[in-house]
Amino acid sequence: MTVKVAEPAAGATEERGSEGEAPRFLNFIDGEWCESSTGEFYENRNPARMSDLIGLFPLSGDEDVQRAVASARQGFLEWRAVPAPERGEVLRHAGDLLTSGKEEIARAATREMGKVLDETRGDVQEAIDTAYYASSEGRRRPPSCRRAACPHRAPLRCVLRTMARPQLRGRGSWSRRRSFRSRC
Repeated sequence: MTVKVAEPAAGATEERGSEGEAPRFLNFIDGEWCESSTGEFYENRNPARMSDLIGLFPLSGDEDVQRAVASARQGFLEWRAVPAPERGEVLRHAGDLLTSGKEEIARAATREMGKVLDETRGDVQEAIDTAYYASSEGRRRPPSCRRAACPHRAPLRCVLRTMARPQLRGRGSWSRRRSFRSRC
């Protein structure tokens, strides 16, 4: 079985409206970028500078969640059937993608979280290191299932640290971002 790796930049945003208007982002469900079932969006702003509108993100509803969960269940069955060395190569590829886009990822995450750029660069590097480490860990026995509710200030690091090894071994894991509303 060949594992496909989605390239997020290929359709993550859908530009609309006049020049200067914030980009509208889409959900990624079942291997496709799609609008939310509600058709509604919310504004995501830089918490360090509330005048900086990052974009409009889907306000997903129950239907979207159900579609995503059904897709994840099917994906889990397919992923679990992939041999561990091949899953390790997928994680290595994730590390390569993070490495090639390290500065861009750090700047985007800094803007979204409002934290210091050097600290975010360190978070991205830790995610890269974790992806490479986990890619070589395919034969050790993992926990059966992992979950993580990641803090706002280090989501990438949290997801990779918590999820990479169980995913490599074909085990279940899931993540969600905690709600964050700036009070600035």
